[in-house]
Amino acid sequence: MSKGSKVLHSIHKTDGVGLFEDVYGSVQTVTIDDGETYTATIDAEILAASVKTLNATAVSVIAAPGAGKYIVVNWCEALLVHNGVDYDAAGAGEDLVLKYTDASGAAITDAIDHSGFGDASADSKRFTRGSSDFAPVTNAAIVAHLLVGEWWGAAGDGDLELRINYTIHSAA
Repeated sequence: MSKGSKVLHSIHKTDGVGLFEDVYGSVQTVTIDDGETYTATIDAEILAASVKTLNATAVSVIAAPGAGKYIVVNWCEALLVHNGVDYDAAGAGEDLVLKYTDASGAAITDAIDHSGFGDASADSKRFTRGSSDFAPVTNAAIVAHLLVGEWWGAAGDGDLELRINYTIHSAA
């Protein structure tokens, strides 16, 4: 991260005003009016206990932006931090995606293939971009989810770190 750049950690909406906390812990305010957009980058960490069940239980990584607004993910950088034990059950189709709302929501990023990532024996990094074909959903959170199955059967302890760049749009 370059000097002076900020990574936003959360955005909260109240009456057209967005509040976010930057990496330095100070709260900033941003107004998102009809027809305007706001772009942010957020860091999210999914600990190993939640990575183990990421198909059964999607994990929220970006809060819903508020009524009349929707989120478009521009790109996502994913780092699987290998903490010493490989995930032992990563298999075909167990690809990582970001979706609207929950596990049944529409995928809004291209999938990150499990091969060489979910089954890696060392730290592994992948990049994906936002999907080019989806219908935006207003006031929906963004979740991380595995498309099918789990990477964990009996072993594995890696944390998943995500850096997500996204834009909040007004639906008006």
